[in-house]
Amino acid sequence: MLHHARRYMYIIVWSMPAFAIAQSYASTLREVGQTRIPMLASCIAVTLNLLGNWILIFGKLGFPELGIIGAAIATVISRWVEMVFVIAWSHRHSAQVIFPRRLFQQLSIASGLYRRIAVKSMPLFCNELLWSLAQAFLLQMYSLRGLNVVAALNISFVFLDLCDVVCFSMGSAIGIIVGQLLGAGKLEEAVDTDHKLIAFTVTLSFAIMIIMAACASYFPLIYDVPPEVRQLASSFILICAFMTPIEVLPHTFYFTLRSGGKTFITFLFDSAFSWVVNVPVVFILVNYTEIPVAPLYLCSLLTGLVKCIIGWIMVKRRIWVVNLAEKKPLP
Repeated sequence: MLHHARRYMYIIVWSMPAFAIAQSYASTLREVGQTRIPMLASCIAVTLNLLGNWILIFGKLGFPELGIIGAAIATVISRWVEMVFVIAWSHRHSAQVIFPRRLFQQLSIASGLYRRIAVKSMPLFCNELLWSLAQAFLLQMYSLRGLNVVAALNISFVFLDLCDVVCFSMGSAIGIIVGQLLGAGKLEEAVDTDHKLIAFTVTLSFAIMIIMAACASYFPLIYDVPPEVRQLASSFILICAFMTPIEVLPHTFYFTLRSGGKTFITFLFDSAFSWVVNVPVVFILVNYTEIPVAPLYLCSLLTGLVKCIIGWIMVKRRIWVVNLAEKKPLP
């Protein structure tokens, strides 16, 4: 198993440059109001990846059967196609989006601007890195309860990603819309819009919760796994279904804080919380109790209640309400 994982990672690493460039273009397009193009690029990449997996994993349409290597190759190809699409569209429509104009004619950055970018972006980079490490560490601790748990979690994560994409994309929308209002100096309108978007997202999460609960017993059936794995996966999906509002609410707070440029606070709110609260709770329960894995997983998610309270206090105190339209001289 580890041998296959290494072979997969050796190939998938070649998708990283394309992914980074595509995300740079896509995030900039979203920030200038062109949200449809990144969505279209993602749809093309997902479709191409699915088709490539079917062809290369199982050896269809005359291609060799490559198994795990085929899955990696399909992902790499889809990432590069996604990158080419967003770059080509951006430069062909520079009349609609200004940023591609003379983009590569001047590559030098003023030292003051570079420092300001670094100060704002470094907490985000550290946050994503530490949060990913925390999730990997949590999965490793769950694996101590058996490989069936790992298989069940992977099945549930696939379904959760499908369901949560709607609610979590609303978090990105909050960051874009509220950030634009703050950038225009419309502070009170930003506060009012943020509250309405948070309320709408939480309401939407209840609809997602019902869908997840209804499908919990059926989705694992599409996998060729032992019955105990299916049962565990159904339990995990049900737990996540009823915890969806608690999972979604901190996500809206995170993007609210980030829209005002409070990147260090979001670092403390997200990854620091994972390492200080979530990881220790799971570590103690796994190593010093005999609690079954399903209640253990529920306890892990319940730590999000603390995050909800902290996030609500910070948003309510309006520490994120900053006039981004004010020009600051470069040092």
